[in-house]
Amino acid sequence: MANEGAQGKAKAVWDPPTHEIWVDLAIEQVRAGNRNGTHLSKQGWKNFIENFNKITDRTYDRKQLKNHWDNVKKELQLWDSLVRGETGLGWDMERQTIDASNGWWEAKLQKYPEASNFRVKGLEHVFKIDELFRDVNATADRAWAPTSGLTHPLYSQAFMTDDNVSLDSEEAVHEDEVECSNRKQKTLAPNRKKFKKGKKKQFHILEVIQAT
Repeated sequence: MANEGAQGKAKAVWDPPTHEIWVDLAIEQVRAGNRNGTHLSKQGWKNFIENFNKITDRTYDRKQLKNHWDNVKKELQLWDSLVRGETGLGWDMERQTIDASNGWWEAKLQKYPEASNFRVKGLEHVFKIDELFRDVNATADRAWAPTSGLTHPLYSQAFMTDDNVSLDSEEAVHEDEVECSNRKQKTLAPNRKKFKKGKKKQFHILEVIQAT
């Protein structure tokens, strides 16, 4: 994430830990019903700003947080442009991005040159961000969450690891439903004390989710 700021005021710095806190706190307000259209409601922004500055010990204002909101939304739309409708793609666990042939990337980047960064590293917290902007715009509902462990209701899995489990079997469908139900019950808990990110669990099944 690039730094954002205005003349006469210190630039907002969006390092990975700060960005993750921003994402978690934004979702907290959306889940509380404080989103009004494409952005947060007046009360949502008030809560968001207070909580963010308290946790990060910064003094960012609404404009700085909103600028980041708009930039994150644009990145999600760009990521979606790459993966929408795709099947059979792999996932690079080390770089956390799409594992595809040079030809695939070259064709995509000719159409979306601004997505070149995603060839090096994928969109961080993509599934959280999808939830943040879900129903706000058409493309936000078509994000790819390869390590989320949860299948979006509008999409179906199209890539798996070497276990080759049949997605058409009743057992596989049942396991997916149980996994989905269990994960939906979990609430998102922002890290309110530390900026340092811990190790994150990598799920065994990778997912390519696409529009039906």
